[in-house]
Amino acid sequence: MSPAAQDLTWLQSIIENISDVIAIVDVNGQPTYVSPSVERILGYEPDEFLRVPFLHRVHPQDRARLSTDMKQLARRGACAAVEYRIEHANRSWRLMEVVARNLLDHPQIEGVVLSMRDITERKRMEQEVAQLYRLTSLGRLAAQVAHEFNNVLMGIQPMVDILRKRAGHEAWALKAIDSIHASIGRGKRITTDILRYARPAQLSAHPVRVEDVIRQAEQELRPMLQRENITLDVHWSQPAFVHADPAQLAQVLINLALNARDAMPAGGMLEISATLAHAGDLGSVQRFIHFRVRDTGEGISSEHLPYIFEPLFTTKRTGTGLGLSVVHQIVAAHGGRISVESTPGSGATFDVFIPAATQSESAEDPKAGEERLDSMRILLVDDDDLVTEALQISLEEEGMMVRVVTRGAEVVSAIESFHPDLILLDLTLPDADGRTLYARIAERFDIPVIFSTGHAAELDVASLLDQPRTAFLMKPYTTDELLATIRGMLPR
Repeated sequence: MSPAAQDLTWLQSIIENISDVIAIVDVNGQPTYVSPSVERILGYEPDEFLRVPFLHRVHPQDRARLSTDMKQLARRGACAAVEYRIEHANRSWRLMEVVARNLLDHPQIEGVVLSMRDITERKRMEQEVAQLYRLTSLGRLAAQVAHEFNNVLMGIQPMVDILRKRAGHEAWALKAIDSIHASIGRGKRITTDILRYARPAQLSAHPVRVEDVIRQAEQELRPMLQRENITLDVHWSQPAFVHADPAQLAQVLINLALNARDAMPAGGMLEISATLAHAGDLGSVQRFIHFRVRDTGEGISSEHLPYIFEPLFTTKRTGTGLGLSVVHQIVAAHGGRISVESTPGSGATFDVFIPAATQSESAEDPKAGEERLDSMRILLVDDDDLVTEALQISLEEEGMMVRVVTRGAEVVSAIESFHPDLILLDLTLPDADGRTLYARIAERFDIPVIFSTGHAAELDVASLLDQPRTAFLMKPYTTDELLATIRGMLPR
């Protein structure tokens, strides 16, 4: 074989196996040559591809731009990579990166040479990475907004608790206070939903009274249902304890109840109940608390039932699709189980099973040791003036002495001069990480610490609670929750 023939064979082999499509288009836009790779990349036999003008293979929305680019090519001789959508043989559109060179005056080619590379998957991956980056940025923004919003609510909550104590039996004042308290709870639930969807929060689980969990949910729900012509029936069978994060478990009941409210636009009956249940087929745990949320609303169609716990799935025009997803997430984190039964037109029933706790495991009566709070010294470490002012007033109302510190650098000296009995430590200080600061405190002092933050979803709270004499409160919390936590940390 002559050298020229060898070169031709070598060139032909390259063109047949190249990952791009090479095509030549004449002055009228008709393809006169296309490489065999067109079958592998665009699904056409070469002869089939040559029968149709190239412009007709291009997406209708891209044709005007292609015509403009070809006119410029006549003047410039070549063009940089341009992206067009080109039709695949299976009628889908593939995004092709096209590089063109004008060789119309070349005696052997007499056309425009196109080198086309399929970048559909590359673009899809780039879009997915960009979307992931946007979601990550949104998650960080949501955490920051939630932190600030929870601090606002935390500045209001202790004041509401003080007003409740001083309102006496004034019905109008108590009604206004209940409304403010319910709004605080709703604000906390919204920010928690957003954060928990983006970053599952750490549990702060301990034995709590079933009655307290249901009453917490009822207190927030009643103001939201009173104008909806919905009758709320709340009951439980006997005193019992559940091993749970009380705020998160109350959120489960609230989210389910709000879904039920939306399913009863003309009003109806909403029942929330709790009973003691045995394990059955629910695993190694011997006893569960069976929470039930039942409504008489429109019900859920059988085609939607398998998807209702999926994130962002909703059948409501104004729904976010987060409520039931968060419910499922919380129940699973508690080692529990949730199921639903529904018939369109006959309402829906959600059954939630959460591991029970024995009374011996539960915290002592929150009133125990109440007389000892008068002599307590509390070091309050938080940089938000609204929060510190409200908490200081609230704690001093209980007879405690409070010292406020706003910077991590001042904590050690404040401990040495104030000799606190307990530290209430915000985990997100402007000049110090709360976990690092706690390590410095624990190294030198034996003082109980209550951690607090407005966005615990970003923090490893569980690792902190492994330490002796520590507790955690998610903002906003009530004065009663704070006092109960303080009493629970007192020496027995």
